[in-house]
Amino acid sequence: MTPFQLPDPNAQTTIVHPITGEIWEYISGVWEVVPPDDDHTHTESEITDLHNIEGQITALNTLVANMQQTIMDLNSKVQTLEGTQFITLE
Repeated sequence: MTPFQLPDPNAQTTIVHPITGEIWEYISGVWEVVPPDDDHTHTESEITDLHNIEGQITALNTLVANMQQTIMDLNSKVQTLEGTQFITLE
């Protein structure tokens, strides 16, 4: 296989790599790969995955809120018990 040769920029300023399909462009004295256009379209599977992730985040936020409430309840009980005298039976 022969190596990919960039053309003389005086004759041609863009070229497509025959194997990878990359577009090369001569810009400001340097050959650069032109980034592919992102059409911002997503497959149905990707959208479903995003909705699943959003649902999981919502569920985790709910769990965190519940845990915070439990911690506050336990702290309140501890403060109440700290002022209480206990009788130890042997």
